[in-house]
Amino acid sequence: MDTYTDSNTRERRPYEADGIIAATARLLVQRDYLWPRHSHAWVIQNPTWPVEWKQLSPFLGWQDYMATGQPDLALAFMEQMHQRTMIGNLDSSGLLDTSKMGRHIVDWMPDGSESDETVARHEFTASKHMSVSNMFAAHGLDLLAQMVAKGGRAANATQFAAEAKSLKAAIMSKMWNGSAFCDGVCSEVDGASLVMSNMFSLCFGMVPSEHVPTVWGTVADWGLEQMGDYGAFWYQAALSSGYYAPSYDTPDDGAAVLKALTKCDRDSWCSGLAEDNLTMTRESWHDGTYSHQWGTSPIVGIVWGLMGIHQTAPGFKTFSVKPKLSTLGHAAITVPTLHGFINATATPGSLSVHVPCNTMASLCLPRSAQDEVPYTPQSHELFLDGIEVPAVDSGGHLCAASTVGCGAAHAPRQLGAVLRRY
Repeated sequence: MDTYTDSNTRERRPYEADGIIAATARLLVQRDYLWPRHSHAWVIQNPTWPVEWKQLSPFLGWQDYMATGQPDLALAFMEQMHQRTMIGNLDSSGLLDTSKMGRHIVDWMPDGSESDETVARHEFTASKHMSVSNMFAAHGLDLLAQMVAKGGRAANATQFAAEAKSLKAAIMSKMWNGSAFCDGVCSEVDGASLVMSNMFSLCFGMVPSEHVPTVWGTVADWGLEQMGDYGAFWYQAALSSGYYAPSYDTPDDGAAVLKALTKCDRDSWCSGLAEDNLTMTRESWHDGTYSHQWGTSPIVGIVWGLMGIHQTAPGFKTFSVKPKLSTLGHAAITVPTLHGFINATATPGSLSVHVPCNTMASLCLPRSAQDEVPYTPQSHELFLDGIEVPAVDSGGHLCAASTVGCGAAHAPRQLGAVLRRY
């Protein structure tokens, strides 16, 4: 009961993919850092399968680093994390030969089966150099380099950063088609660029900024369909941006995330409530075990997507709040950090945020389907706590130009705007 088990009704042991979802979600609602750290340490010492599960090891370290601000986990398990990126499988192309790495899953199937049907479902194209595993390796090496550099391991950091840079260069050279990543070497997969490659490349921050809207649109247009709970986590992260990659601006007002969270077709949490009378999350929408923690990924969609709360530094020393309300008229949330609780309330045209002292926040007005005109520095005056402040446009949001700390006597910071009269 003290680890993120697969399910306490079946396999009572931790898996890396269960942990990346369960612990990410839990850290966004509960101020408890030792539970995920303990679980991560256990599963890193006792790795599971498939290939991508092992490749998640540096991501588990990054999660702990972002939560605590300390690289302890990465320093303790540096060699294991490095080995499990699978960097040892490079071939003469400069890419990982994924045919020699073991069994791949790409996504977990919505019927709860342990087969990989992503190819049959036209979500991905298999090849000798599969894009998703190459991206996991490249970004995992990058994250590991940053953590061990913070921990003073300069030589290791230099090595891992160089390996990440070289692999990313090979991926860009051989898998980039000019507007998106192919599912492998473009010539090996006949140029196929399906939803999984687009989804993971966004999550790992590999898409050049000018192409993010197009790649994001490919993912949003697919929708949360024919994916398992594992895929649902990365799908929401791709639409929302998250701390596993540098933040990127997403082009909509939150409608895509809201649809994924609230739709009620076969592949949805709503259908589980309506058809199966669920009181807990399952392994897949209507199949697999009960009490399965990786069904909790809606928390990511709500915090990162709708409320737009993103860490921009380890330990929440800095963060941004850029809500995307879509058709919602009101949303409020409490997010725990080491420094205190972020309490955010958003309505169309206004934002209230309790900023914990000893942190700094970038605050932006929500985007909403109710906005009659876009909020821009040219069209609106921005007010912080009733005082006009300089404003900037950031990804379609009207934001205070400067970061802000906690309010007087810990009062929430209030953001609003009025139309300019000239």
